[in-house]
Amino acid sequence: MKSLIIVLTLAVFIVGLGGITVAENIVTDGLISYWTFDQSDIVDNTVKDVWGENNATIVGNPSIVKGHLKDALKFDGIKDYVNLTTLGDFGAKLDHSTFEAWIKTDYKDNWSTIIKTIGSNCDKSVMIWGIDINRKMVDLEDLKLDPFGPRIIFTEDFIQLYLPSLFKNKNGCSLSFLRGEYPISDGEWHHLVYTTKPVDKNGAEQTERAFFIDGTLNRISVFNPLVKNAQYKYVPFTDPVYLGAGNNRGKAEGFFNGIIDEVRIYDRPLTEAEINQNYQSNTGLAVEHKDKLTTVWGTLKKR
Repeated sequence: MKSLIIVLTLAVFIVGLGGITVAENIVTDGLISYWTFDQSDIVDNTVKDVWGENNATIVGNPSIVKGHLKDALKFDGIKDYVNLTTLGDFGAKLDHSTFEAWIKTDYKDNWSTIIKTIGSNCDKSVMIWGIDINRKMVDLEDLKLDPFGPRIIFTEDFIQLYLPSLFKNKNGCSLSFLRGEYPISDGEWHHLVYTTKPVDKNGAEQTERAFFIDGTLNRISVFNPLVKNAQYKYVPFTDPVYLGAGNNRGKAEGFFNGIIDEVRIYDRPLTEAEINQNYQSNTGLAVEHKDKLTTVWGTLKKR
């Protein structure tokens, strides 16, 4: 009789294993901060960093809605954003980093910001880092026509990614842009990943930037971020990073109109395989089961 119970127990255990959902967790190697925006991770106006130490602060009144995974934050495009803090020493690691988020928006009436900070000066701090949508740098031909016109303008379906080149000039810091036309303001969920890493090109250290949408590489560029023999280098942010708006030296601008979910930053560039792992993951950090083994065991005991 005892042997029969053992056999039945093993059989049920194996059946239970077959009920586990096959789903990979997100990559955690190099993960610095992770904001799920699940209701359980938000207390009053504080958003818990479920992996790191950068608890964020909600400004305005974004609403908690159904997200890509569980819950998410919906921004009104007027005054809502999240202060992610200065993110510790992350600013010093911009040349080998990853930003990742799920977004959903159909707003095309003006440009807006997903994430951005603009520093106070160029001598020792990072000038600007972030992502704008429906916005681009004007072309050289346009500048010839109107040299005194705006340099960055609203342009539907364009995405502009910023990274400081740390070239100092009479106007402050030079910037390097990665931009392209991506029609993501279509009311559907999109997975965005912005990575940077140092590369050796013809014996010179440069920085490679890549932009992925829904697990697919869409844009890549390489540039030299530093002046030869210059003392400028990436250092921790001096101004907080805003999500759902841009922090322009303490002033919020470019308010996002839509939903943001599952925001993560890494202190290293994720590989294409890792980006696809995160894109395909429907569990976040936790593995979910179709049937709990404890439930199966309880049923067996009742019998």
